[in-house]
Amino acid sequence: MSSEDLTTSSWLSLDVDEDINETSLYWDLHIFTIIEIVRLIIRLSALISNIYLIVIIIRFMKLRTTINRVIFLYAVISTGFLTSGVLVTIIARFTSVDYYTDCLLIGVEKFTEILLHFALTLLAISWYVPSYHPALNNKYPLVLKYGVGVCFLVISITATGFSIVNCSNQNAKYYQMYFTVELLCFSLCAIILIGLTILKRYKKPALDALETAYAFSIPHIVFIISALATLLSVLVLLIESQVSTYQKILFRLVYLEQISSCLDLAEPIVVLYILAKSSKHFKIAYLKCCKKNLQNYENDLDVSPTTNAGSGNNVTFHRTSENIWM
Repeated sequence: MSSEDLTTSSWLSLDVDEDINETSLYWDLHIFTIIEIVRLIIRLSALISNIYLIVIIIRFMKLRTTINRVIFLYAVISTGFLTSGVLVTIIARFTSVDYYTDCLLIGVEKFTEILLHFALTLLAISWYVPSYHPALNNKYPLVLKYGVGVCFLVISITATGFSIVNCSNQNAKYYQMYFTVELLCFSLCAIILIGLTILKRYKKPALDALETAYAFSIPHIVFIISALATLLSVLVLLIESQVSTYQKILFRLVYLEQISSCLDLAEPIVVLYILAKSSKHFKIAYLKCCKKNLQNYENDLDVSPTTNAGSGNNVTFHRTSENIWM
């Protein structure tokens, strides 16, 4: 669940003892460098994916639906998470900040990460309620459109504020505390998703629900990836607490932490891939952005933000030697 952690830098700063010979340290550093390069590539790819999603949702009118607005919100929060992680790393490694500033910077990153989980949960709710309970959606439109999101925002702010306050009290285990709070929020979102999955089995959806079913599958797939990353992070913390005196084992734990980080960073790429495969309108938007052939989607060209007003029923046939107007 964590993209950047303080334990990594602390492990790398350990003095070399008899448990780590020069050859082993040489290969460990090279492997760690390769993993860092891979993680940088994944981070840049995820950032590009988020920017792409933001641009096409703003550009194409057909994509400005309630569900896609939540996806837009997810992309914005994910961009903040990716950039905040970079800023925290740069500030921690190249500047000298006091303890309280360090707590605040880590807290901002954790806030965006917690908010990501709630954004995905909101995406699932935004699809489930109109698809399975349209009467409820029509009766309380503002509650479902804004109330749930505001509630999730308040929970995220409260959880992060609690962590920052405890960190400011110079709690020696503040990283574990951040992780625990984040894990609790992740568990709450997972429980909501599991509950919705169970409930949807007992009622038939609306006829048009399948067209936007990606809004329900995306949170589940991303949460599975996050669960794998969380298990790796938990494993690292458990091993660290048991073998804190063995530097060689601690150094190997960096690999697990970096793999966990790569899984978290790759989530926006997975989201973009699912949208490209599951949503016809996102696929058309991609083809138009890349100026690909749209002959197979000629009936859906109204995805474009601009329309040819006044064209009427005129059809133009382009040939090499003449134009024929009908």
